Amino acid sequence: MAELTAPKIDYYIDILKRGFVIGEEMKPYVDELFNELHKIAPCGNDNRRELWLFAERGKIEDYGDYEEMYEFGEVDSREEYEELWANLYPDEKCWYHFVSVEHEDFRAVFLKHKPMFEENRPAKNSYDSFDISPFIKWLTESVENCVKQLENGTYNETIRRELPPKDRIGTIVRRKYWEIFPEYKENYFSDISKDDIDEFLHIIETRGAATTETIPDMTAEMFYGYCKLGYEANRYKGIDKLTAKELYLMHDDGRDEGLRDIDGNSPTAFSEWYESSRKGIGHPWEVCRGGNSTHISLYVRKNGNEYSLKLAGSSYGRSVETIKFFLALVRNNIPISLHDGEELAARVRADDKIGIVPDGVIPFYCSSYFPDDENISDYMNIELYEDKERWKKVIENVTWQEIEERRLL
Repeated sequence: MAELTAPKIDYYIDILKRGFVIGEEMKPYVDELFNELHKIAPCGNDNRRELWLFAERGKIEDYGDYEEMYEFGEVDSREEYEELWANLYPDEKCWYHFVSVEHEDFRAVFLKHKPMFEENRPAKNSYDSFDISPFIKWLTESVENCVKQLENGTYNETIRRELPPKDRIGTIVRRKYWEIFPEYKENYFSDISKDDIDEFLHIIETRGAATTETIPDMTAEMFYGYCKLGYEANRYKGIDKLTAKELYLMHDDGRDEGLRDIDGNSPTAFSEWYESSRKGIGHPWEVCRGGNSTHISLYVRKNGNEYSLKLAGSSYGRSVETIKFFLALVRNNIPISLHDGEELAARVRADDKIGIVPDGVIPFYCSSYFPDDENISDYMNIELYEDKERWKKVIENVTWQEIEERRLL
């Protein structure tokens, strides 16, 4: 096989991970790679082929030159240099998840869950001056090795036996995870009382997460007031000196679709604004700013002449805030439904599961890895750099998915 060790493979991944468009000089190498891939049966749409390749760790010098790393301040001592190497490459053999797809004239390759290169895009985006032929040759020889193993019947058993936990998919019950890492449980509940938790669970278990109750009229000031209850419950900045509207404008997304400009005490003004704002691109219901999956929203929905409220904010880092927000509204007799309420209750009880996703996969939006399991509320990677003994206990308590077998055509 082409003599590329894992650090060099990782170097190519880092350079190509935003997607490299193949130019004419590299096409013969890609043709050779796909000719070898065509010996393997597709496993999905667009002639998808999926394999596990490996590279040797090599010597520490393959990772980096100590003198250069010391000079540039990347390490402060040889001991740190060796420790960094050992943490990044703890195993003699490093595994790489490989995927190829083809559709008509389009071909693409992914490695370690990142795009590497593709064809069939404007040539102006290609980089013929950058020679990646050693990398493509390594891919081709690695695929050839897989084909040989499939021919002699050893490939699937080798993967089942040797693929390390950090590259596999599985689940662990949160209760067991918190038993191993009790500090994470303590941190999760650090800003909410046991009484609040008990009250929340009682509501979900008796009333349920949803309500059919509605509000006959709605005004902007009423909406701000609901938000203020949640802000106060979470001790947000400004609760002692700002009005409800001012608090909303301080903590919301900022794209309120003109809500701030309407008559705050007029049901008619709110109704007219609601009907017109639905055509816009604002985020008036994002009442606690955050990222795509880490904000809290208080949705207002108009049903005929009545309104309903739904609170949403089930990301791990915001869920305690959401629970306190929800309790504040319930305690003030505000009809409120809670999105993913049952899932939040399962998390609080530690009955839910944490999804384990492979190294290289960012642990967000990973439900596609678990199509048959709805009791997963967040995801993580196996981290073996620190607390190795405790992580070994985690691994022992994971329920692992079966690794799909590969076959030749």
